[in-house]
Amino acid sequence: MRGAHMWSYGPIPTAITAVAYSFDGSKVYIGAGDKIVMVNASTGQYDRAIVTPHGQITSIAFSRDGTRFATGGTDNYVIVWTSKGKPLFKYPHGSSIQKLAFAPDSGNLLSVAVDDFGYYQSTSDSQTVSKTRLPSKGTTCAFSNYSDLFAVACADGEILVRDGDGDKVRTYKGEGPAAALVFMMPPGSASGVGSPTSTPYTSQPLSRSMSHSMSQAGLAKGSDTTSELLIAANVGMSMALYEPHLGDGALSIERDTLVSIPLQMQVYDRYLLVTGVDGRVHLYTHRGHHLITVCNVTGHQAAMEASLAEQGAEGVEAAKSMKERENYLYGLDVCPTRPEFVISSSSGAVVCFSGEFKVVHALYETYYAQRTSLTAVRVRNMATGHRLTIDTELTEYISKVAVYKGLVAVLSGRKVKVFSLTERGSRNSPPALADPLGATALKGKRPPPIDTTDHALVHRLVAELDAASLGSDCNLICLTAEHLVVCSGSQVRCIPTVISKTA
Repeated sequence: MRGAHMWSYGPIPTAITAVAYSFDGSKVYIGAGDKIVMVNASTGQYDRAIVTPHGQITSIAFSRDGTRFATGGTDNYVIVWTSKGKPLFKYPHGSSIQKLAFAPDSGNLLSVAVDDFGYYQSTSDSQTVSKTRLPSKGTTCAFSNYSDLFAVACADGEILVRDGDGDKVRTYKGEGPAAALVFMMPPGSASGVGSPTSTPYTSQPLSRSMSHSMSQAGLAKGSDTTSELLIAANVGMSMALYEPHLGDGALSIERDTLVSIPLQMQVYDRYLLVTGVDGRVHLYTHRGHHLITVCNVTGHQAAMEASLAEQGAEGVEAAKSMKERENYLYGLDVCPTRPEFVISSSSGAVVCFSGEFKVVHALYETYYAQRTSLTAVRVRNMATGHRLTIDTELTEYISKVAVYKGLVAVLSGRKVKVFSLTERGSRNSPPALADPLGATALKGKRPPPIDTTDHALVHRLVAELDAASLGSDCNLICLTAEHLVVCSGSQVRCIPTVISKTA
């Protein structure tokens, strides 16, 4: 996965800290100073703007059904709007708004300010707001995917967990202030993605009709919620996992795992997108293991500066102002309908990227290997039906796979790992189908059943190479009995694999 640049907006004279997709993914809402600027999510073309009394907009959030959105700003106020931009409700805090989050299954809104947090509850009869004083500066917040819990993070490292009614559940003492929080179903759960009612790319919930369909299938509300994780990206560059439904302590804390001080975090498929002060967007596993740098916004900023410099004196001045500002990525949101995301920065720009996971696979005769997650490969013998998943030896991002006879090569992070494949109970090659072309089936007869008991497919690591020898521009690897063939542009090289003879 590499982020492909789609469009850019700006720059404006002030930092943009708030950016959000509309619920249907058709528009991007940008907090540009005191204005909500709406642009086409596919092209970045300006649509319209709404002037607010906020001063500087610091956060934007959308409700699950798309009928309303909320904004918060440095004027200490939260405003709830209709989807058309008409104000519905307004309430104050005692200090600047830090973060907003809607409950997935209702119009309830959580707002975190520097000194307190508010819980806005909306029904057909009334609208109420309760306030709670925080022990230290509020930093961020998040709702669980089932709306039965929410979490508020403080600068002293505490994370307050409350239930859907706002009552205290537990308090975690973290490693330091959390810059971002997300609730996420662990990979391998019934949902298979970050949320029980989400698209494959984001934890934002689906429409009512789609959520109902998933509920009928047992994947939505009513299924097991206790496995849901609360993940905190801490300013100290650590990532902590909690089980808010089960325990008071951290499930795990991965220290020094983040490559930059984090600013924002969002669920993306089974992984986490994290922005930071380094001007880059990184992809992590739910346990904080760094997989890949998805995109570098600094390079796109340089292109924007060059473009501005060609637009006369005003453009030159804008380019100079942009260059002098740090490129901290304060805003991040994932499109609910497409594999895309937008980021906003302290330089006053918004950039949209597409980030689709490509198919990584290889085929040799009856063996087919495919990357099933970013750190796992499934191998199948199509003649016998035997299959296996290689994952325990692979913890880094998998970018290339190659197959040759009973060997599989995997380019995983900084290593190329070669595995041997054998059929348990057979010293020879895997047994072939008695009727590989299916002639019997064509005559209307069922072919004999395949015995998968005595010849299970197993693997063993037999060689390991330093990926640096492949070069940074490697675009294809192929495997032979004794060599790894590396294709880099128009050049082809053969690297000995030195496969263990005991394989």
